[in-house]
Amino acid sequence: MVPMRFDISHSQAMIRDQFMTVAYEMQRPSAIFKPALTADGDSWCALLGADLQTGIAGFGDTPEEAMAAFDKAFRTKRTPNATRKIRAIERETGETILPP
Repeated sequence: MVPMRFDISHSQAMIRDQFMTVAYEMQRPSAIFKPALTADGDSWCALLGADLQTGIAGFGDTPEEAMAAFDKAFRTKRTPNATRKIRAIERETGETILPP
């Protein structure tokens, strides 16, 4: 009688994919910093900070969209001072660095 062999390569690939998905989700700014999630009229707001002027916020029709918008804002938002410096460089060089 020949012993049966099991091929677990598909299961290994699925477990690896699941692990990578979880690792990515745990690295999102919304997972690390846990912004406050509140209803704002007809949409949701994810806010990290005291208010919209000094904090980082994301808005969406669902909590998931608000958190995704927060992640994008977290990665792209600059302080007002940094934005002024970049605009000054743009005026000096004539190059566009930031979108209008």
